[in-house]
Amino acid sequence: MGFTLNKTRDLQTSTKSFEKKFKKSTANVWAGINGGIH
Repeated sequence: MGFTLNKTRDLQTSTKSFEKKFKKSTANVWAGINGGIH
């Protein structure tokens, strides 16, 4: 039971950090696109 709980928490943590990286890179892409247009 505790093992499964830890696994789930690890998964959520890695998902959150992935989302942060993804959002950051997406923001950088949009900044580059907007910078190229202006």
